[in-house]
Amino acid sequence: MTIQGELDSTTLRTVVVSLALIIASACASGADLTVREGSVSGAAGDGAVRCYSAPGDDPRPVVVLLHGASGFTPFARHYESHAEVLVAHGLRVCAVLYYSAEDATVIADRNRADRAGLFQRRFMDWLVTIRRAIDHLASLPPASQAPSACWVSRKVPILRSPL
Repeated sequence: MTIQGELDSTTLRTVVVSLALIIASACASGADLTVREGSVSGAAGDGAVRCYSAPGDDPRPVVVLLHGASGFTPFARHYESHAEVLVAHGLRVCAVLYYSAEDATVIADRNRADRAGLFQRRFMDWLVTIRRAIDHLASLPPASQAPSACWVSRKVPILRSPL
């Protein structure tokens, strides 16, 4: 099989990272997860924080997982599978669910004008909620390293570390 043309760097990165996650998922399947839920006050209300870790309270580096534009709920199974892989590698994963119930309703409606207006009005509020969640997580013992940021979309996972 031959590939015609050249792959751009984004496509190549997507393929490599996707394959790595598929392989890691196969290796990590069946990992025990402990899920803890909390909240953090944001600029326009509270945001939920859902933390995944292995059983026990061992010190672990924290990875902050941020959902994409469609929110967490529609792709919860995918985000949780990413969390399972990272937990299997000794990390604690905390997803910041910064959309309010009202935000999620507008996002689910798929009306482009309403969505654009929501992003225009709420983007800075979401950033405040995310920042407060990161600050809170960084202050909690035990943390063996500063939090890392992890944005995972259902298409292209991108890892950045440290903050």
